[in-house]
Amino acid sequence: MCEVAGRTFEMQAANISRGGIMLLAPELLKVGTMVKLTLDLGDRGEIQMNGLIRHALVEKGLGVEFVELSTQEQQRLSEYLASLPPNS
Repeated sequence: MCEVAGRTFEMQAANISRGGIMLLAPELLKVGTMVKLTLDLGDRGEIQMNGLIRHALVEKGLGVEFVELSTQEQQRLSEYLASLPPNS
């Protein structure tokens, strides 16, 4: 889920890494916009963080860089990523 300027968007991740996420977006948002993200990590629960939109591409979606991610949230995200099958 992505929240910006009081609006909430349900989005699906196309790609995720320790530093950011590519979201399949129903509409493109302005590059440079700060967003609040809630990521569902399956059985590891959810994490919330802020992100900065770095890319907005019509065919690909929104490239969001994670910012203000706590050490604990970074660890949970790293563990989640390590649990994913290769090339997923």
